[in-house]
Formats: sequence, structure tokens, C-alpha cells
Amino acid sequence: MDGIKYLRCQTTHSHILKVEFISDELKTKIKEWLVRICYGEINAEEDGDYFSYQSTLKAFFERFDKKSVKQKKGIIAELLSHVVIIYFFKYFKTISVLFNKEDKSMRKGFDIVVYDTNTSLLWYSEVKSGDGGSNPQKKNLDLLTNAKEDICVRLKDTSKSTWDSALHDTNLTTSKEVRNKIRQLLKNDYLSIESKQELEKRVILISVLYKGTTDIDIDTLTRFHNDLLNEKIFTETIIMTIQKNTYQAIEHYLRSELKGVSTNVR
Repeated sequence: MDGIKYLRCQTTHSHILKVEFISDELKTKIKEWLVRICYGEINAEEDGDYFSYQSTLKAFFERFDKKSVKQKKGIIAELLSHVVIIYFFKYFKTISVLFNKEDKSMRKGFDIVVYDTNTSLLWYSEVKSGDGGSNPQKKNLDLLTNAKEDICVRLKDTSKSTWDSALHDTNLTTSKEVRNKIRQLLKNDYLSIESKQELEKRVILISVLYKGTTDIDIDTLTRFHNDLLNEKIFTETIIMTIQKNTYQAIEHYLRSELKGVSTNVR
């Protein structure tokens, strides 16, 4: 994608995506996918007149503007993660929505659940974000470590609310042809956790790093990935780091779209 520098290790599932500027292509994809990301693909396709782009922008900022700076960074991080997964991982289908159903907030539970259309398997993702500061390499590893720890907790969680949310999202994101299969996979995972049986854990650990003074090194990411493999916590793991100078660039673009004003924010 124009404006995004993409690096990956050939021997591991380690990926670095640096958003060098907010390109017209990235803006187009955000605009094209925003309703789908926030409300689900089914709502976007079947009720596009009701779930319009402009009404989604309005709903986004009704939620976003109430949040702290840290929470705002997290929201933009999840939005970027959705866009990156949809664009760069062609076999992956996100089956989570950004908006919470019960109130005007962002979603709870798993950050993003992904269905692999090639293998018919589920992946669970955790997104962590923060400023890179003077030592972005260390900060990035800290974010990935936090993502690892949190997804481990979630994949032991027998709280029905986490899994109810994931199941509900399938109604908003998947067609009838595959919905029952995905719902059964989710229920099987929950039942395995509830009965303390061994669970195949496929996870995507995502860090979104803002304001780093230097670029993240792919070798550092690969070493983290290899160490994770040696721990044998997960069945399969994808490590992804997204670098962006500030979260405000995405915010400013979306706000300008809400106001109907073009912007050259980079």
C-alpha cells in the first residue's frame, strides 16, 4: 500500500508495517472499510443507507471524544490493525466489530477475532499501543509482551460475556454460508476452556508504536517470535508491529471527513 513500508521475516510470521504518511490509498481504504469495521460487513452491505459513512463517523466521534488520550491511541491502533489485516492478509477475515453493542463505547472482549478462509481456523488477536520514546525497540517488546500476557488471560477466561460478544459479532460480520461453522469453532474453544481441555491457541500479537525515534528492527522482532515459539504457549503465532508517528493524523483525517473538508494530513 502506498505510504506503508512493509517488512516481513521469511522464516517466521513476523511483520513490520511502518505508516510513513497517510496516503490517498490509505484514506480510501479507511473510508471504504470504516462502516464494515465499526458495525460489521453485513450491516454495511445490507443496510448501507442506515449505516452510512457519515453516520458512522458521527458515531465514532461520539465514542472517541469521551476517551482519555491513552484510550484514543488504543482506538486508532485497533482501527489501523483492522485495516492492515484486511489489506495485507488476503485469506484472513476479521469477524469482530469495533463498536460495542450495549452502549456507546468501543468493543469489549477479544480485540479482533480472525477467521482464516484458507484453513477454516480461528485466530485471536490482542492489540497494544504506546509511544516509542527514546528506546522504541524496548517499548515495542514491552507492548508485545503485554499483548502476550493479556491474550493468555483471555484464552483462559470462562466468562460468558467475552464469548457471547464474539458469537454476536459473527451475525454482523459473516454470511450465513460460513456463520454456523465459525460459531461452532468459537463454542468449541469456549467449551475446551470451560472443561480445562487443551486448546489450540492461534494468536496475533499486535503492537502499535507512536513517535519512535528509530525504526523497529525486523531481527529484534524475529528473536522475540522465536523465543515465543520456544515457550510453546501457543499453537501458532503472528507478530505484527505497526509504526505511526502520531495517532492524531488518522484522527484529523476522520474529523475532516466528518466536516466534509479535505485534508493533507501526513
